[in-house]
Amino acid sequence: MLKSPKQTKYRKYQQMPMKKTPAVRSTKLSFGKYGLQVNETKFISAEQLEICRRNLRRIIARKTSIWIRSFPYRPTFAKDAGQRMGKGKGERTGWVCPVRKGQIILEIGPEVHISLVRKAFRLITFQLGVSTTLVEKNNLIIK
Repeated sequence: MLKSPKQTKYRKYQQMPMKKTPAVRSTKLSFGKYGLQVNETKFISAEQLEICRRNLRRIIARKTSIWIRSFPYRPTFAKDAGQRMGKGKGERTGWVCPVRKGQIILEIGPEVHISLVRKAFRLITFQLGVSTTLVEKNNLIIK
C-alpha cells in the first residue's frame, strides 16, 4: 500500500490551481521498457494509485518489476457533512498527487509481452480517470 508522507512543510496547504503547462521532469522512461504517460493535467489520489498498482501486479503475475514514478504528497481537506460554514478548514481526508501533461507515472520492466502490457494499461486508464498513452523505451508512442 502507498504510504502517506512522513513530514510535510506545512500542516495545511492552501488550495492552488494547477499550472496547465506540460511537465518538464519525468517525461522519459528511466527504469523500465514500457511506461504510462499522462495526457492531461489533473490530481490523482493515493487510492487510485494503489488500485492501479494492485491490478498491474495481478495482470502481470509478478513477472517483472513495476516502478511508480509519482507520489501523493498534497493533502486534501473536507468538512463533515452537516457542518455549518466557518470555524476553519476541516480535517485531512486523503492525499493527492498532481500530474501534468506528458509526465510518466508508471513503468514496467522488459520481461512482459506487449499484449499483456496493453491489457494492463487499458484497465489502469479506466481506473485513473485520466487520458494516457503507452510509451516504449525510445519514446515511441504505441497505439
